[in-house]
Amino acid sequence: MVEVLSGVKLIRERDAVLLANSRRKKGFEPKSIRLWGELSSCGGLVVDAGAYTGFYSILASLSGARVVAYEPNAVAVARMKENIEINGVKRIVIRRRALSDRDGDASLYGRAPMSSAGNIVSGDNRLGSVRTCRLDGEGLSGVAAIKIDVERSELALLRGAMQTIESQRPHILIEALDGADDIDSILLPLRYSRSKLDAGMYHYCP
Repeated sequence: MVEVLSGVKLIRERDAVLLANSRRKKGFEPKSIRLWGELSSCGGLVVDAGAYTGFYSILASLSGARVVAYEPNAVAVARMKENIEINGVKRIVIRRRALSDRDGDASLYGRAPMSSAGNIVSGDNRLGSVRTCRLDGEGLSGVAAIKIDVERSELALLRGAMQTIESQRPHILIEALDGADDIDSILLPLRYSRSKLDAGMYHYCP
């Protein structure tokens, strides 16, 4: 069965985004969704880091942007491909890797294969091995915006993306579960400003 969230069709079964949307009083990340749609409507290229089942990637494509989606979890990637098909969007490139500060391999941890909280930091339940890469090594140009939801590996991702950030000055939407102080120390010296969006979500504006 399919459910629609902000114009995006998602397969309902076990989808954590839809579950969160039904449980939260204000729905799933309403301010972040609105801003992401606005940024994507300007066209250009956007990066979705931690794409899960593709909600933000599909929203960006429907809004007019080209998308490179990074998601290391094979189960989530399979669902993302289904969601892309039912939405009829074409301008999404999926890279089944985890963005970090090094090129190599890492363990993927999560409570269940379809968990949106899969991470490469630590956990009791290992889901398998994944490839890691630096955004700076991906050869992307014209990056207008980056959405980052990588479950406490955001600092490593930023360290591996510094050339891209400094040269291309993208807007950055980032989930920071432990607060934004460490992220501030990286981005504010680059003349970014920070504003709060939804719970745990921040916008760094160039």
